[in-house]
Order: sequence, then C-alpha cells, then structure tokens
Amino acid sequence: MIWLRYGCPDIFNGGNVTAGLGGKEAHFPSSGAGNKGGRYSDGSATDANGNAFQVQTVDTNASGSLTAREANAAADIASRSKQPVVCVAKTSC
Repeated sequence: MIWLRYGCPDIFNGGNVTAGLGGKEAHFPSSGAGNKGGRYSDGSATDANGNAFQVQTVDTNASGSLTAREANAAADIASRSKQPVVCVAKTSC
C-alpha cells in the first residue's frame, strides 16, 4: 500500500521514528549479490499503535502524481519491507 501526502502532516500520529529521517536510512537489499538493486527508504516509523511503515520523500510530475521512477521505488520498498509506504512530495516540505 502506498499513500501520497502533500504538506508536512504529522504522519507519525504519536508514533516514533525508528530509522532514517535525519539518521541512517533503512536499507532493503536486492535478492542478488552485493548492494546492486538495493533500495533505501528515507525513514522507518511506527504509528501510535505500533504499526510499522516506511516514509519516502518523492518527486511528483506536473499533475501532482508520483513520477514513474518514484512509484517503482515506493512499490519496491513496500514489497521488500512488507510495510505500507507513506510518500511525501518533496515540493511540499
């Protein structure tokens, strides 16, 4: 599941940042050798109920939707982390 958020809302809803977002980014390796094809999430967090999710700042196109590159990266992160991804448009923060 991928959500696109505009502005800089309190996406943590009383939760906690667990990685990235000013610290070390979460890495999701590829199934191949080395780091080739791995993905980095801008942050990992939990909401007030302890549900984990990933946070990704993204570029958007003129219509305001995710670029194909960002959509593919978010889908990859969601698949590899087995967690929802909240995408925050870079232009809104």
